[in-house]
Amino acid sequence: MEATPRNVRNRLLRTAGASALFAALVAAAALAVMSEAARSGNVAENGPVEFTQLGVLVATALVFGLRARAAARAGSGPGLAFALCGLAVLAMAVRELDGFFDKLLFHGAWAVVDGAVLAAFLVLALRRPSRTARDLADFAAGPECPLFVAGLVLAVLFAQGIGSKMVWRHVFDVPFWTEAVEPLRTPEGELPGEIDVFRHVKNTVEESFELVSYLLLLASAALPPALASRLAGPRDRQTV
Repeated sequence: MEATPRNVRNRLLRTAGASALFAALVAAAALAVMSEAARSGNVAENGPVEFTQLGVLVATALVFGLRARAAARAGSGPGLAFALCGLAVLAMAVRELDGFFDKLLFHGAWAVVDGAVLAAFLVLALRRPSRTARDLADFAAGPECPLFVAGLVLAVLFAQGIGSKMVWRHVFDVPFWTEAVEPLRTPEGELPGEIDVFRHVKNTVEESFELVSYLLLLASAALPPALASRLAGPRDRQTV
């Protein structure tokens, strides 16, 4: 069926609105990073930016969970794939809460909680392998997959890689820096926290990339339903 001018206009407006919303979220993330850096000179591992990351991950897991439930009720759509995505994002949220679980229970407790999430993921994925494969194939063909994979790869590979201490040791391995800070090191070879620029820069870059990658995951969960139209195919209509 050929699209009518009204349908084309509505689709363009939805796309423009969704793009503007995502741009606003990214801009808000940049402002949050700049605000925290201006206030404390650092993006702390347990500061406002990290709490924002946690909120984005929880919201993403919730949206995927709601979409999985809607697909199950409708009896169509890749509901199992949505549920698996939600559990994967939930595992990332638990990892962001490592300090909380360490204080609440014991050191390394987050790994136990993440192990429980992983067990649920495996049970759900392996209970009905044929359905899992079918739903994952359907998910891979949909609009959610590219954004989800991009966010996941950016968070797991790039953000962690760019946040590696080895990278920043090379960046700061210049004579004027090493000579200036050498007298300030503690007997253990560490710098006092307030002047540890090496760690401040590393944290700021790593946490910033993580926040953007988590926003991509949220976009993968929330934008496709917002962009759905009456011109969409059966698969798209089923997963709204």
